[in-house]
Amino acid sequence: MGRELLWYVVIVLIAGALAACTPAEEEDEGSVIQAAGKRPTYEKVELAIKLTPDESYKVSCHSESQTTLTLEPGEENGEQQRSVTSSTATVDILKDVSTGDLDESGLLAQTSRVSSLTMEKVQTTAQETLRRTLIWDDEGVRVLVDGEEEPLVPEEQALVNALGGSFTGRVDERGHFRRTGSAWKRLAEAKSSPMFPYLDWDRLTELAMELPEGEVSVGEPWERKKKLPLGDDALEVRIVWRLKEIVGEDHEELTLFAAQVSGQVPEPLTFKGTEGGVRYTTEVEKMTIAGSYSLVFDLERGNYSSVDGDLTMNMVLLITTEAGAGKQQMRAIVDNSRMRITEETEYEVSPPGPEVEEAAADNEGASGDGEE
Repeated sequence: MGRELLWYVVIVLIAGALAACTPAEEEDEGSVIQAAGKRPTYEKVELAIKLTPDESYKVSCHSESQTTLTLEPGEENGEQQRSVTSSTATVDILKDVSTGDLDESGLLAQTSRVSSLTMEKVQTTAQETLRRTLIWDDEGVRVLVDGEEEPLVPEEQALVNALGGSFTGRVDERGHFRRTGSAWKRLAEAKSSPMFPYLDWDRLTELAMELPEGEVSVGEPWERKKKLPLGDDALEVRIVWRLKEIVGEDHEELTLFAAQVSGQVPEPLTFKGTEGGVRYTTEVEKMTIAGSYSLVFDLERGNYSSVDGDLTMNMVLLITTEAGAGKQQMRAIVDNSRMRITEETEYEVSPPGPEVEEAAADNEGASGDGEE
């Protein structure tokens, strides 16, 4: 049970496309900020996605997570001992993003595909330390265990299969993203476990990237309460944003704003599942998340240039397994599991058009004539 649950916790913690870096302590910026070596910044700005069809760009995602899982067996488990497993995971994902047309509602189609993935997990118990690396690149998919190649376990194969699809959605100028297509469902199924329903961390990042209505002032907070899907239930989340800085004389450069996140299950939840003839009943006695995002928005381009997040999760589960006439119970404790994520966006520069190329050729010719 321990290996399966830890694998699930690690997969959940690396699933997002969140981002890393805790914002600085709050300070009183005033109505105008003088950034060192830069022109004065301005008091108000409207943050809005510029809906541009037929645009493409790349997003590189890096995440690091640290998890400690303690399993405390019940009395009916006989001589089974309490166990503590520590795990660290590092994940690098490169995504290709492209946009399509605007629909009648003014929503822009968006498609993303994973082009490469590296996931390394180091798991430490009282008996051993195991390093396992999943690599997906131009050479294919492979797993290295302490440097030796091994077959993929079912959880890894399911994750690779799910990530091989196209993830589609629709976005509006306020950054509200509506998922479309079946790839999202397949990914959720690949990350889920019969012991515990899938917590959609990707959705949390999408919520953190939503923009306010109208103009906001430097130092001004705004907030929303959302529900993060958790199986058929939800984790209640409160997000408070605050505009930290505006850089650029004509509001055409960058803004930096922060988002504080907190959430918890409102009351104990119970989930049931079956796998391989084993019936699982999981009671969520406690689950909380807390953390922050630091977001940089490119005003001229009308999109994010970087998103950084730092999140902590605490969880206490009571897991009961039944197989035939046998029954076992175990409490699983995840204490201060931490995830840090960074995302950077790289926009592609369009090749020069015929007129630009023609002008460049003329210049070269003129330069050559002069030299002669």
